[in-house]
Amino acid sequence: SRPQVPRGEPTVRGVPPAPRIVAGAAFPRPASAEPAVVTSGSTSSPAQAIHAAESESEEEEPSEAWRAKLEMAEVFREFGPEYRRQFGDRLSVQQDRVLRELMVCRTEVLGAHHWSCERCGKEVALFHSCKNRHCPKCGAYDRRLWAAQVQADLLPIEYEHVVVTLPRPLTLLAFDHPRALYPLVLRTGAEAILRLARQQLEAELGVLILLHSWGQLMNRHVHAHSLVSGGGLWLHGERFIPLPSGEFLSLPELAREFRDLFLQRLDSLHRRGQLVLQGDWRQLECGPAWQEFLEPLRHIDWVVFSRGVWDRREEAGKQGEVTRAVEYLARYANRIAMSNHRLLAIEGQEVLFRYQDHRAGGAWQTTSLPGVEFIERFLWHLVPQGLRRIRRFGWWGNAVRTAKLTLLRRLLGVRPPEPVDEAPPTQREEEPEEPLDRELLRLEEEQGTPRKCRGCGGNMELTYQTRRPTVAELMRMPPTMELVVESGPVQLYLPLSAFL
Repeated sequence: SRPQVPRGEPTVRGVPPAPRIVAGAAFPRPASAEPAVVTSGSTSSPAQAIHAAESESEEEEPSEAWRAKLEMAEVFREFGPEYRRQFGDRLSVQQDRVLRELMVCRTEVLGAHHWSCERCGKEVALFHSCKNRHCPKCGAYDRRLWAAQVQADLLPIEYEHVVVTLPRPLTLLAFDHPRALYPLVLRTGAEAILRLARQQLEAELGVLILLHSWGQLMNRHVHAHSLVSGGGLWLHGERFIPLPSGEFLSLPELAREFRDLFLQRLDSLHRRGQLVLQGDWRQLECGPAWQEFLEPLRHIDWVVFSRGVWDRREEAGKQGEVTRAVEYLARYANRIAMSNHRLLAIEGQEVLFRYQDHRAGGAWQTTSLPGVEFIERFLWHLVPQGLRRIRRFGWWGNAVRTAKLTLLRRLLGVRPPEPVDEAPPTQREEEPEEPLDRELLRLEEEQGTPRKCRGCGGNMELTYQTRRPTVAELMRMPPTMELVVESGPVQLYLPLSAFL
């Protein structure tokens, strides 16, 4: 019998009616099927073990046998009508758009680039992707490009992978006020690191920080992963100050700095009227309720832990460790809480999927959720439109990165890297003089390039492309997208290899 997801999680429709009570010092947690093991480099605190497990993502890809059994689009088609029947009146425009676009991603509805073999005439269509930031099928090209750009910025020094987390009451508050609190998590998490480095080293570090809002079971767990340089620029001159090898800033001090800074900024946002409490949280506007809510949070230990140190020094011979760290962050730079390769099947009214159980040594386990609840949990983690989930601070900040990286490379005696090539290898090798078509590059990266006909071996050439519909046209289609299914339910979802 497979474990079932605990039902104790309050839904987005019903925030606990008395948030002040939730903010107790003990923060009891219900028994859960989620992984909870201390990873390398973390502390031995049970609370940190739980948070480490919740913030885990898929560190290794499952075998091919587990791939492509089910897609999010099929889950939306199966349970979307019932979800809209129950919650359609409260569905936001963004949620409606995400459901629609993910259902038609890589189908003929979005248009295609059409290829034909010049020898035998065989035709192949590469259907356009939806390019939605929450789509599990999109983003391979952007993710590869982002990872290459980050790799180009890395110096031959150590880097620390640090995770900062919010306590449960603030996680619930953040989910109801994401525009105010999500950026605050990133800013205060990075600033706490930079402040501590200025105090202890008199140096400015570089910080790349990425926001996550989910655990393995799509539960609500707001935390931020950061890649922190193991050294920085001296505050009083042109000099590189390294951290002692294998050591980092004091994590308990960093946790206290993050806690105090976050609560100070949060209180300031509330006093200035930039945090307008919604729903059941409005009761905190009455009298001293807001301060009573914050007070217990000032006296508990917040969870901040290290996921390990990656050494990129040439003499260490471990450059691959930082490469894997960047690839780990890149996997979620353009994705959201659930990926297609974790989905297994639809069994009646349940969606069966896989998760990594770190209580069992990182083994992959299976569990299920009711289809409507599965969609509900997925929609919890939509990032508000226009909000940046990845930010850089310190000498890695966008405004100063070019100048300070040039200075750091000069101080370390490092040559500047080659410019990042935006074309995939096939485009670079075969057609170096052809202007870059970003849409075509994205399709080639995500679906493969039909350069050779698999039937006769002839050359494939791009013949024409069909128009992509506008967002307004998609939003005018039936919510369940019946027209898409009726227009060709078999051929629309076959992989590219089936056409070659």
